[in-house]
Amino acid sequence: MLFPRAVAVALPAVLAAAPALADGVITSWGANAYGQRVAPADLGAVTQITAGRFHTLAIRSDGTLAAWGWNFAGQCNVPPNFGAVLQASAGNGHTLALRADGTAAAWGDNSFGQCNVPTISGTVVQISAGANHSGVRRADGSLLL
Repeated sequence: MLFPRAVAVALPAVLAAAPALADGVITSWGANAYGQRVAPADLGAVTQITAGRFHTLAIRSDGTLAAWGWNFAGQCNVPPNFGAVLQASAGNGHTLALRADGTAAAWGDNSFGQCNVPTISGTVVQISAGANHSGVRRADGSLLL
């Protein structure tokens, strides 16, 4: 579905929040039943963090993506040699990432087709993973949901 103008997109409610602080260190609070609040010891400084229902994602200062929590559908398995990431978004059981080359990729639970990233014309500038769906915003302001 295409929209001719940009609109506000609601992000999914999360069970745990984990903001990246100014010094690149993260802190988190809330539910931790699946280890989604326990960052890897080797995480290092981060530039972005996003919390899904069961897993958490962080972009390290070198652009690599880290994932942890309940990996029931492979959503924490960042593909090898994935490359630099500009933005990441965590859904219920899937991960959506915007690579530095402007392409979007998704993996994990695909029960509703949320990991089937279509061929996207134009430059992707923002991504968002909902509970069981994904969407992108292009540079011209249009959305692909």
